[in-house]
Amino acid sequence: MNTNLIVIPSRGRPHNAERAFNAIKQTSNISDLVFVLDKDDEQNYPRIPGVSYEVLPRIKMNKSLNAIALKNIYTYETITFMGDDHLTQTQNWDEVLYSPIKDRGFGLSYGNDSLQGEALPTAVMISTNLIKILGFMAPHDLLHLYMDYFWLDLGKELNAINYFECVDIKHIHYGNTEGIYDKTYEEANSAFTVNEDYTVYENYKQNYFLDDVFRIKKMLK
Repeated sequence: MNTNLIVIPSRGRPHNAERAFNAIKQTSNISDLVFVLDKDDEQNYPRIPGVSYEVLPRIKMNKSLNAIALKNIYTYETITFMGDDHLTQTQNWDEVLYSPIKDRGFGLSYGNDSLQGEALPTAVMISTNLIKILGFMAPHDLLHLYMDYFWLDLGKELNAINYFECVDIKHIHYGNTEGIYDKTYEEANSAFTVNEDYTVYENYKQNYFLDDVFRIKKMLK
């Protein structure tokens, strides 16, 4: 049985989902894959044989990710978030990211997305024991943004973050020359979403973050 679950929320991009699946199939060794679709959009996605799908009410990307992560924390040792605009390029990337997590017993790992690089984990692997303690993969009230800031901050505070320059998980984002700006990007990067998620994350960092870190350290001691 595979030890890692890749969770990819997707909306309005069936082509991206198929592209992500093909790359994951060719490069992964210890991973299962689930696409998370919105109920009002799932009919646009042809089902790929051998791939799992979860259909949820439209609750935005982070809440969808949290719902599926919490559903699977007792089945897998790690859960990996990717966007439908990520593309795994490195063979056995999942084993490479998993290795230091396995050795330490917990942690977070990420590769080079060709956009943010080491600066931000736009795609990330997290041990499920951390998710169990926190009760989320990223703070519940976030919509779409600042999830990667949380993963970086958490990993640094726990001294348990691992970056692999050699692991290529390309982010085909509109910020790259290969990405195309579409309605999904437009909504995710709207002034409302940016302001809302910034406010939510700043509040979390100031009022809850260190308490969550303390709980993790206490329970994993």
